[in-house]
Amino acid sequence: MQPTRRMTPDGARLIRHRSRPLNDDRDRSDGLTSGPLSADVGPADEAILAGMPVIAIFFGIVIRMYYKEHEPRHFHAEHQSQQGKFDFDGHQIVGNISSKNALRLIRQWAQLNRAALNANWANITAGKPLDRIPPLE
Repeated sequence: MQPTRRMTPDGARLIRHRSRPLNDDRDRSDGLTSGPLSADVGPADEAILAGMPVIAIFFGIVIRMYYKEHEPRHFHAEHQSQQGKFDFDGHQIVGNISSKNALRLIRQWAQLNRAALNANWANITAGKPLDRIPPLE
């Protein structure tokens, strides 16, 4: 059974099996919970991960959603020190991510996970913890 990864508004990580809380894994040296997301993280990603909440990591792309956000609904992505803000269709609204491959992967991820992005946006507006969203594989 795969645990659900959630983050609180202050950036603390929780692990839950359905509705039963477990430990928050703060003692791990990489700062992430176990599972497929931690496998994508290398030593170079540690500085990027310091500013939570990260909701997905794949192919060197870090996806974040911030609390106290504003409309329109969007998420933030980072790739090779470049940053961008994207709508839930995966189109870059503003930013400097120039890699066509990274933009294609972000768009593909957003379109596959639109329901999860909408759920996280609802969590933001309700002040609830964010869910991790599966990466592209």
